[in-house]
Amino acid sequence: RSGCGLFCHDTRAAAAAAPPTPTLPTYDRDRPAWQERLSSALLVSCPEEVLALYELALTLSNSNPCAAFASAGIHLIGPFQLLAGTHNSNVPLALTSRGVHDPPEFLPLFSVRNVGNAGYWRDDPSETEPVA
Repeated sequence: RSGCGLFCHDTRAAAAAAPPTPTLPTYDRDRPAWQERLSSALLVSCPEEVLALYELALTLSNSNPCAAFASAGIHLIGPFQLLAGTHNSNVPLALTSRGVHDPPEFLPLFSVRNVGNAGYWRDDPSETEPVA
C-alpha cells in the first residue's frame, strides 16, 4: 500500500495526472504585438518607453532583465514581469506588484529599495500619455 496515513499519499499518480506547466512567452522584439498584449493585460495603453526600457534591461542582463538595475536599488515589476515571462498567471497583471496603498490610477513599474514603488499615474484609464 502506498501512502502513510492522513497526511501522506502517493504522489506518482498525481504527478502523472498533472497538466504540463505552460511555457510563458518571452519578449521577442515584436513591439506592436507586445504593446497589444500588455495593453490587454494592464487594461490601459502601454507606452512605447516600457518596451524601450525593457530592451535596455535585456542588454544589461539578458538572463534576468527585471534585475538589470539592481545595483542601483531598482527592480522592474508589473509589465516587465510579463515581458520576462515571470508573471504568475494566477494573478491578473493589472493587480501584480501593487502596494496596499496603491490606488487604481497607479501602475507600478519599479520597486525602489527603501522607498517603495514608482510608476505611471493616470487620472482616466483612457488617457494615452501617463504621468510618471
